[in-house]
Amino acid sequence: MKGYYQPAGVVGLVNWAWILMVGLAALIMQLEVTHFNVWTAVLLISFIALMLFTILRRKLMVDGNFVYLTQLFSSTRLSVHIDEIEHAQFTRRGLIFDYNGDSYNVVLSSKVRNAIKEKLGE
Repeated sequence: MKGYYQPAGVVGLVNWAWILMVGLAALIMQLEVTHFNVWTAVLLISFIALMLFTILRRKLMVDGNFVYLTQLFSSTRLSVHIDEIEHAQFTRRGLIFDYNGDSYNVVLSSKVRNAIKEKLGE
């Protein structure tokens, strides 16, 4: 099962706030200058590229007894063994769990969430 995830809580909120600030800067540049110029185009393209990069780079794959998380700026993926997940708590839109002393709070699609729930036996 493959899918995408996003960090939940304050981390996700701050992440998307910075990305939306680039989009807001493009809008302000457009409104201030009153016509579409090069700087507006650069900011708009940067905003779209950042959004796509942020969404498409965070991949999650459930394979056998592992959950693989591809993180945003890491060249390697985080391999989480299903049996070593501690304190798994399913929320309405995601999963909160502890692994290797670190706490993770992610937003998942319902298909991926149900696949992990099935693997954990809950």
